[in-house]
Amino acid sequence: MNTQTDYQQIISVLCQEPRPTGSRRNRQVSEYIISNLSKQGYNVQVQDHPFVGWELYEEPKVRFIEPKQKEVRTIPVVWSSPIEKSEVLGELKRVRGIKTFEAYPWLRFALIGSESQILAYLITREDFVWAQPLNNPNGKIPYIIIDEEACGEILQWQKGRHRIMASASLNCKKVPGLTMNNIIATPSNEDCSIIIAAHYDSMYNTVGAHDNASGIAAFLSVATTKPKGVKFIAFDAEEWNKFGAYTYVKKANRTRELQHTKLMINIDSVGVGSFIYVLVSPEIEHEVRRAINNTVISKEIKIGITARDRFPQFDSWPFMRYGVPVIQIGTQGESRYEYFHDAKDVPDEIDIDLINKSARFVSELAGSLRI
Repeated sequence: MNTQTDYQQIISVLCQEPRPTGSRRNRQVSEYIISNLSKQGYNVQVQDHPFVGWELYEEPKVRFIEPKQKEVRTIPVVWSSPIEKSEVLGELKRVRGIKTFEAYPWLRFALIGSESQILAYLITREDFVWAQPLNNPNGKIPYIIIDEEACGEILQWQKGRHRIMASASLNCKKVPGLTMNNIIATPSNEDCSIIIAAHYDSMYNTVGAHDNASGIAAFLSVATTKPKGVKFIAFDAEEWNKFGAYTYVKKANRTRELQHTKLMINIDSVGVGSFIYVLVSPEIEHEVRRAINNTVISKEIKIGITARDRFPQFDSWPFMRYGVPVIQIGTQGESRYEYFHDAKDVPDEIDIDLINKSARFVSELAGSLRI
């Protein structure tokens, strides 16, 4: 599968509506992927696991009251608890920062009530903000993201020692009893020491064309080439702190299957940009560079490679934590894609030829590596 029509069909199927883990649409997409891989002759298994979902009933509201009145642009935080009252009022105090998604540091401000209790946390950055999940789905205190402009104002007011009063509301609900589903496809009668993976879920607020319908399209294309010794895994719940990948890795470690995994290649967001980027575990950098130089596709598109000890924002991270060498594949342009975790991440933004080149690159790379 490498025609423009094939890729467009996959993008169209995945992007009919958001597909967050536990949703009806997520289940439908998983069935589509299972059918595709089964038709290709793979033995397909589904690894399911209990999952706590999350629903938003209305957009959160934050309003500055002192030193000036202003409505603030907000983004809800996945797995946040609700604000039980319709609106709470308090004073903003900066507290220790927080990392969401195990990777991105945020400034954190506590909204302190009249009885000195924490009513909610507002988190923000000075550069850019986008929807994120909490690391802890069981937390009790509500979280709301506020935009960069509001961040700058708060920091200026604090610098001037102004008292900052704000109100907030958040109507959401945690949904227990759902299921997360990883899709594991293995070739018949073949030992597999390499995993090629991509995640198929999206953030709750977007159809996720680039992140990661594009990756699944490339993933399914690579699967048609039947690379020797390769197992294919479509992970669920990547947007919920890589819950699917962690579930797989922990089980594979218990069964000692992980010890037989020599390499994990992860494809995430390959539909926008002008070049392919490769993040790689330092211990295999030399071999990966050699293999890339021997690919045909490297003559057709720029491929940038960087060795790092950690890149925790991807499904490759749980494998790195357990000592498995990884290769992370994505695409980018001169500037950061501004619609990650955004409703504007739609098929019209996607470059089908870039997905095709990414798929060809992964196929060539998998066949060239000596690991």
